[in-house]
Amino acid sequence: MIASYYYWEPQFTKKEIHVINKHIQNNFDQIEDIKLSAHSEKGKPLKNVNVTQLIRWHKIKHLVKKVYGFADYVLTHDYGFLTYPYPEDKFVNLTTYTHQNKNDYKWHVDQSNSDNNFDIKGTLLINMSEDEYEGGNFEIFHQGIKKVVEFSKPGSMILFHGFMNHRVTPVTKGTRKTLAMFLSGPTWR
Repeated sequence: MIASYYYWEPQFTKKEIHVINKHIQNNFDQIEDIKLSAHSEKGKPLKNVNVTQLIRWHKIKHLVKKVYGFADYVLTHDYGFLTYPYPEDKFVNLTTYTHQNKNDYKWHVDQSNSDNNFDIKGTLLINMSEDEYEGGNFEIFHQGIKKVVEFSKPGSMILFHGFMNHRVTPVTKGTRKTLAMFLSGPTWR
């Protein structure tokens, strides 16, 4: 059986996380428009976050390229997907969740628009939190709800199929940060 997700122990030290976060803070291209994020069928936003900073791959790849390679390998060799190289101008998302607003991200899937000729084959998340936080649990739905407790460690990574339902529960204390990459490939392959 193919795993519902892949997990990696922390790939970045606290110091490296700080450097990456600071680099994004100083070089991001834009703030995500919440209207363009996941919505319910009734048009209500599912993403309730403090901010999502978008930075183009060519500006950040020197800091995170090694982990992109891990994810691409799993998608092509273990899942059997065809994937495209990550385009230089594609965004990488740094999302910040804070306890003040009990930020969360309701159940959703990461998928491309049906008009596109590609699918999101996998979502790679890296825990970029610099301080301890409570709540903000990552959960995936695979034959029931699975709380991925390992992902609460700063620097840890998780990769899962883009079409798998997942969510982040409300942050109740502190600040949670995650870096997201959406790896794509040809539709249905």
